[in-house]
Amino acid sequence: MKKIIVILCIISLLLVPSTLSMKNINNTISSQNSEPCFTLLISEFGVNGSTANVTEYDKEGNIIWQLTNLSIPLDAERLPNGNTVITLHGKEQVIEYNQIGQKLWIKPGLGLPTDGERLPGNHTLIAQFSNGRVIEVAENYTVVWQITGLHKPLDAERLPNGNTLIAEGEIWPYGRVLEVDMEGNEVFNISNLDGPTDVERLYSCSNGYTTLVTEHPKGHGARVTEYDMNGDIVWQKTGLAHPQDAERVPNGNTFVVETGKVGPNRIIEINPEGEIIWKSEWDLQYPVDVEILYNPSLPKNPSPDIGALNVAINPRLSVEVLDPDGDVLDVSFYNAFDDSLIGTDKNVPSGETASVRWNDLSFLTMYSWYAIVNDGECETKSDTWCFTTVDYPPLPIIEITNPKEGFFYFQDKPLFSLGNNTIVYGPTTLKIKILKTSIAQVDRVEIIINDKLEKTFKPKDYKCEYKWSPMLCGLYKIKTTVYDNAGQNFSDSIVLFKWRFHPIFMLGAFLILIGIVSQL
Repeated sequence: MKKIIVILCIISLLLVPSTLSMKNINNTISSQNSEPCFTLLISEFGVNGSTANVTEYDKEGNIIWQLTNLSIPLDAERLPNGNTVITLHGKEQVIEYNQIGQKLWIKPGLGLPTDGERLPGNHTLIAQFSNGRVIEVAENYTVVWQITGLHKPLDAERLPNGNTLIAEGEIWPYGRVLEVDMEGNEVFNISNLDGPTDVERLYSCSNGYTTLVTEHPKGHGARVTEYDMNGDIVWQKTGLAHPQDAERVPNGNTFVVETGKVGPNRIIEINPEGEIIWKSEWDLQYPVDVEILYNPSLPKNPSPDIGALNVAINPRLSVEVLDPDGDVLDVSFYNAFDDSLIGTDKNVPSGETASVRWNDLSFLTMYSWYAIVNDGECETKSDTWCFTTVDYPPLPIIEITNPKEGFFYFQDKPLFSLGNNTIVYGPTTLKIKILKTSIAQVDRVEIIINDKLEKTFKPKDYKCEYKWSPMLCGLYKIKTTVYDNAGQNFSDSIVLFKWRFHPIFMLGAFLILIGIVSQL
């Protein structure tokens, strides 16, 4: 995605039209013991047409795939189908090549394009340096979206929310990064940059969304900086040699392209502490862009969504997985807090979705997770994603619907009102209704009579019935309690007088009973 600035325009006029050749090595990167496997897709600006290439290397510099004699390739993107989209600054074209080097799609007549990104629906997002615009082009070459009036756009990235992130490559203090919505409104920017050539939107559980910016020139630039959404620096590597591109990988390391006439012309890997832990040891001709190609591919489109809120406490985790070789995959899901295994979805076809259930989470808690995809030879670890579960739900409500308070019951039927008093004669059916007011599930219902547990059962259809026929007459306090799987409970109760003698004896004692019950 990266770009050399005005000098490119001059050099492109001096280049002889190039021819296409292809080099295939019948070898792929793999490592034993299910280690990570990846290659590097590098765009080399070159010193002349014969060294302007897009090459896929392993980390030892062995060539896996290559297109040579290109016209200032500034960006290359490998597609899921194995094709490669290349931005040719010199020919003012963006071209899609298949694996044997045939041109499948060409967008000509561009104003010194510097970056091309394939979008869903076979649309392509293209940054044009000389025209000062970023366009979205449909497969039939129709421009379906654009933003104009930009200052030297060198990179553009479409974000998941539909907005577009753009790097304007002016030198300090006029360089900047901006985010625009589909209507062209600016919703975010980072100013006072020095020739930004590349921009990426990142996410981490600790910092949320951040923006990774590569600044190319000397002076204030020659650095890679990660900014939070307030514009504050959360990570930075300075003292670089004309950095052109930076790619953050799931383990937190950052690959950086360094280039220049007197520079090292190399790819370096930097850990979060800023230490260079790896560098390319083979000759590169002015590299300007790198893409990390994983095999299996990086899992994508996680669910729950990145940073999602109000997630259920028994969520289903899922990712889309792809293997360039078409292998069947085992996908394991892990709790990022302690790296414990949540579950594994086995034998998932390439291009399908893998999923597992994560049960019994706590309410109002942030959780982080990742997935590891294994094809039997290599494995690829995803980014780490986070979500927050729902708040504690409202309590389920329980209600005793029979007998009702304030009635005289005969053989389980109310005959007349007794005000605030309740008397029952004969067998009684305790009827209990549960009103489910939350996402939590009802666990059990308890019936307690005179402080002793009478019955525990699982409710069916949120209704419970219990035949109650005590041997003794007298006062009874009946309490019912419902418990949900969040550990919450709610109760209802009733006090009644149970009568077992013939109704004729009740007639004379009726007023006395009312007085007794009313004292409770």
